[in-house]
Amino acid sequence: MVIGSTVLMRNGSIMVLKFMAAKLVCCNITAFSPICQLVCVYLQPHKRTGMITGILTILQIIGALGIFIYGMKIMSESLQKAAGTRLRQVLGKMTANRAFGFFTGLLLTMLIQSSSATTVMLVSFVNAGLVSFTQSMAVTIGANLGTTITAWIVWLFGFEVAIESAALIAIGLAFPMLFFPGKRRDTAEFIIGFGLLFIGLNFLRTAVPDIENSEQTYRMLQYFNANNYASYLFFVALGTVFTAIIQSSSASTAVTMVMLSNGWIEFPQAAAMVLGENIGTTVTANLAALLGNVHAKRTARYHTFFNITGVVWALLLFPFFLQFIDWLQSLLFTGHTSILTPYNIAGANAAMLQQRQSIETNGIALFHTMFNLINAFIHLGLIPYSAALIARLYPSSKKNDEVFKLQHMDKGLVAFSELSISEAQNEISNLAGLVEKMSGNVVLLLFGEVKNRQNLFTKIEQREELTDALEKEVSVFLSRLISAQIAPKSSEQVRAMLAVVNDLESIADHLRKIATRAQKFASAAKPPTQEALSELQKILSLDHKAIVAMKKQLVFENRIPDGTETLQIETEINRLYRQLVDLQYQRIEKGLYSLEEGLIYLDILRSAEKIGDHTSSIMRILAGAKTA
Repeated sequence: MVIGSTVLMRNGSIMVLKFMAAKLVCCNITAFSPICQLVCVYLQPHKRTGMITGILTILQIIGALGIFIYGMKIMSESLQKAAGTRLRQVLGKMTANRAFGFFTGLLLTMLIQSSSATTVMLVSFVNAGLVSFTQSMAVTIGANLGTTITAWIVWLFGFEVAIESAALIAIGLAFPMLFFPGKRRDTAEFIIGFGLLFIGLNFLRTAVPDIENSEQTYRMLQYFNANNYASYLFFVALGTVFTAIIQSSSASTAVTMVMLSNGWIEFPQAAAMVLGENIGTTVTANLAALLGNVHAKRTARYHTFFNITGVVWALLLFPFFLQFIDWLQSLLFTGHTSILTPYNIAGANAAMLQQRQSIETNGIALFHTMFNLINAFIHLGLIPYSAALIARLYPSSKKNDEVFKLQHMDKGLVAFSELSISEAQNEISNLAGLVEKMSGNVVLLLFGEVKNRQNLFTKIEQREELTDALEKEVSVFLSRLISAQIAPKSSEQVRAMLAVVNDLESIADHLRKIATRAQKFASAAKPPTQEALSELQKILSLDHKAIVAMKKQLVFENRIPDGTETLQIETEINRLYRQLVDLQYQRIEKGLYSLEEGLIYLDILRSAEKIGDHTSSIMRILAGAKTA
């Protein structure tokens, strides 16, 4: 061991900083000598300039990777916004047909260039109840195959055709379109994202140095480049961790292809990294499912299960699988040289080097595609058994459904604004269902034979408090959606949903007020006559009927709601309200009720009339949202 010290002079005082560095001793340990030699070289004083250069290179690589990922993000989000409502409808109309679900996942991922985005959308839809867990499985399988298109795009435009200059020109042409609204802006964002993706890839290729210019790094990597399972497992773990950190398998695959083309790793190690990247990409969906229901968690866990089982069989057959890829590539491409034969890039001219880089990176794209294609065919036939296994590992918890919890929305994540609308729609339907239950409870409290009135009244109070909490959370969620960049039609839907939520919460308030007045009625010195109870039952039954009819029509897209029944009921409520108010004033004047008891009755009538107003208001809002 070597101990050194550095003396720093500042303001006449002396600061002594001691450091210890492992040097030649550890380098004698055979197993770790490549790593130790690399560390020791960078700690030598005359190599500090090289170390600074190395740090700058790392920062350049990170910056290039950032441009690549940002370009992919812009491209994906612009496509989602352009698709808007149609994208939700495609996913929302999925059936149990495995083939349809598979091709939905495949085509959607090819379109938006992100399997992580597709699986997060899928988790959200399962959480919202729009898609069942079993239906989501085929889509997950298709999404994993769809993401392989990115590797082919990177190979074609990153290693076969130089389009960096064209990408820059395209960005310049698209930039003015950003100032236009609607589809033109979405198109501009897509072009800019596409251009940034390949500019980032070009920076990445130039930032990663050739292996021949870094002797110490070459020595270290030679240790890990051994063709044995220890080496393969190391690179699988490296690919998993790297992808989990940057949360983009497409970006990590691009990095792998650059490392391979620059000679840092050989083809078997690059293929092992790709296997690890398939595991690492599942982290995004699992994070999205953290606050979801059990079905959303199952969807995310199946994504992990699908990729891990695929990696297991691929590793067990790894040498044979690589030979299969080499053979397949020789059939598909002319001028093929074996990708499994080590290649000395030091002695190659520029043309030979470019050809070898193209063959190797093409091999990675082919490996990635064939791995996911074979894995897809294996798992498509096993969907019923996999579903049963995942359901057994993650069983449903039978908790009281009256406990406050957003059942469909993840209030911490509005990752895909257009698709989050469907989650909010289902949460509003849940809120309407709660109001319907309250209405039934109130009718039962007033006119039914109840053993424990206080327990029923407490349940009504709890449900009203629950509607308050739901209304608050849904309104906050919808407000965040409005502030996000969503299509104009979707923005109109969100505003309509905000108004509907407010009306539903008001109905719940009036129902609680009626229940409170009913409790006072029951304890009054002079109980209400049978005639009065019959009148109240008539108007409150109409309220309940209006709420049920309104809930059936509570949709925000695809069809114009039929509010005829609700509006007719509301008209009848208004007529009955005016008639009963006149009758009650006559009873008070005749002394049949005290003023206090008469006012209780009138309060119930007023709340009943307001409930009718709010149900008809909801129907008008929904109709307006369709025709706007």
